[in-house]
Amino acid sequence: MPRTYLNTLASAILFLSAATLTVGCSKGAPDPPSPGAAPIDSQLAEATFDTAWAIIYRTHFDTTFNGVDWVALGDSLRPEAQAATTVRELRLVIGEMLETLGQSHFALIPEEASEAFNPYEEEDVGSEVGYMGVQYRQVGDEMVVVGVDEGSTVEAAGIQPGWVIVSVNGDSVSNLLAQVRDNESRYSDDYRMWARVRGRLGGAPGDTITLELLDASDQDVTLRIVLEPETRQPVKFGNLPTFFSDADSYQVSSADYAVDVGVIWFNFWMAPLMKEIDGAVDEFRDLDGIIVDLRGNAGGMGGMVLGLAGHFLDERVTLGTYKTRTLTLEMKAHP
Repeated sequence: MPRTYLNTLASAILFLSAATLTVGCSKGAPDPPSPGAAPIDSQLAEATFDTAWAIIYRTHFDTTFNGVDWVALGDSLRPEAQAATTVRELRLVIGEMLETLGQSHFALIPEEASEAFNPYEEEDVGSEVGYMGVQYRQVGDEMVVVGVDEGSTVEAAGIQPGWVIVSVNGDSVSNLLAQVRDNESRYSDDYRMWARVRGRLGGAPGDTITLELLDASDQDVTLRIVLEPETRQPVKFGNLPTFFSDADSYQVSSADYAVDVGVIWFNFWMAPLMKEIDGAVDEFRDLDGIIVDLRGNAGGMGGMVLGLAGHFLDERVTLGTYKTRTLTLEMKAHP
């Protein structure tokens, strides 16, 4: 999808969200005044803790549990779980248990944050979903517009890369950032902040989103943007939320350095995008170089990297190892 980009450099963050646990609590607004403050009785707290403990005990690929005596750990933490009086206190106990595994993809996603991670309900996946046509990144304490889809209502409204999003429907970015920082998580603040804003920019086609922004001259601009029908392909994989795949490719040339470089960008590592990525590599194969731009990529299927790496390698280099309790598989590039 053609779009106008902010020409800047930023860190590429590859986030593969594969193994998460959710502790339930009463449903409410996405950002309650005191997240996790819902009370919980001792019996339910113990049962919830034991369920989380048992799932890991039965299925975790590392049967040594990172050198931790899993049974003894459960016995030592269970009294703390029983003593929890709120959902937040229980989450802290379970989080302490998960930390001992030393794994990057084990964390609790609070139920009140679920809308931010997946604003699309299951029954909505097959129906129309609204799309704004704007890309953004967190830069310091600000949420900056970095891309605008050509032909979108956002472009028609005059929003340009470099503008700063101040608030969405009255929810200020500064308040959202404070809430993220007040709730510790293994996930990066940048990712959780991106997810929260993403949730607020969603809706049905025809819904109106009110944006307060700062333009290139630091002047306040308030705009009401009508969501357009989502045209990107929805992708559902395992227990992960529904993704809408998107990719772009373009050529950059420099007369000063006499080089021509192809740039390939995609928002998730999902199989439906592989054909488009392969085509872009073929198109740019004879140029001086290719940049794979992972800025704004939120992760996905780790196996996709094997095919992509194969475009740039002559040998079946091992990129990692996939392990389960019954299988060890070397992740090799496919030249």
